[in-house]
Amino acid sequence: GAVQEEILFSVNPELLVTIMVCDVMDKEESIVVKGTEQFSLYSGYSRTLKFTGDAPLLTDTPTHVAMDATNVKRGTGGVAAQYTRASMLRELNKAHAAFNHSHPTAGAAVSTGNWGCGAFGGHIQLKSMLQWAAAGATGRPMLYYTFGEEAADGMEGVGEVLVAEKVTVGRLMEAVVGFAEQMEPGDKPEKGLFGYLLEQFDNRMSQ
Repeated sequence: GAVQEEILFSVNPELLVTIMVCDVMDKEESIVVKGTEQFSLYSGYSRTLKFTGDAPLLTDTPTHVAMDATNVKRGTGGVAAQYTRASMLRELNKAHAAFNHSHPTAGAAVSTGNWGCGAFGGHIQLKSMLQWAAAGATGRPMLYYTFGEEAADGMEGVGEVLVAEKVTVGRLMEAVVGFAEQMEPGDKPEKGLFGYLLEQFDNRMSQ
């Protein structure tokens, strides 16, 4: 399909070399790629994707980082299994490995999106907060692109509360784990995490 990785590799074809020279990543590994040039401009996503022209020549090329998400649809516990401690720790460590380096410079912003939330069945609200925690732990601001997904509604408000209340990575992860532990079999948690975090941290809701 014409989504995330496929789009990136299409407009930056030099990235295709990594398929031949990079090994399969371990669960605590990521791959940093520097120096590839974007050749094409595009618009749209998935079925609306289309070529719109040649990309301008840039003097500074971005750094790309590959981090593989867990395919929760293939697991035995279904998509809800991604809220187990083991599953969340795996994704948190993976994101931390992807952000914990000095490229292109220490503290440079991370540009990311709905990691593993398409064909792999990941929940946007969970994956966004795990990436937020990893970015915070490595001292990087995060630019998150939702691509208009309904499940991401409310993310901006949650981010504003986390910043305003100076919520640490530790407190955020404690709350995420708390949300996961109060779920019952058969629950559909994909839209509930943001509301739970607001209940935990937004002082306006307790007044």
